[in-house]
Amino acid sequence: MARELAGWQARWAMGIVSAPGAGTTMLCATEAVTFHRDGQPASMADLPPLVLSEILREADLAVGVASVARDDRALIGHER
Repeated sequence: MARELAGWQARWAMGIVSAPGAGTTMLCATEAVTFHRDGQPASMADLPPLVLSEILREADLAVGVASVARDDRALIGHER
């Protein structure tokens, strides 16, 4: 995934993985979140606080939504 905000870019990958010993996919996992400015790698410490907050909020939301999809209790009352 990639996100651009105020001239900063963030990139991360997500994937569904199996829990150890489980027969089905159980978890949503992410790889490192990397930050860039003008195509060059940037340190998280260089990001303005609001940009960092919004990018991390979005990454957290993406993982949370993907994880809920695997929770049968979350599907009660909703058609599959």
